[in-house]
Amino acid sequence: MAVLLQQQPFTLDPLSGSSYYEDLAGGSAAAVTVINNSAFPVILSLLIADRGIVEYVIPAFQSLTLKASPLLYAALFNPNAANPVTGYLTVATAIY
Repeated sequence: MAVLLQQQPFTLDPLSGSSYYEDLAGGSAAAVTVINNSAFPVILSLLIADRGIVEYVIPAFQSLTLKASPLLYAALFNPNAANPVTGYLTVATAIY
């Protein structure tokens, strides 16, 4: 069974970040979608068990959906020193 978590809007101040999903009990199979509605890039950082931290840059006005298993956490970071970034993050997990 899959569990679709609520779509989470984000607004990140310059040079800041925030965690949006955490499963520190071993992780779950998951799909993560990030929609960047900003004129600046945002960085998606995933901690995947046995693989470490993987980062993806989502360019301005673009989106990314990917599968990560087992996902321990998902966070977003704004690398821009002058402007905020906004958009949405959605996580769907699989329960066995």
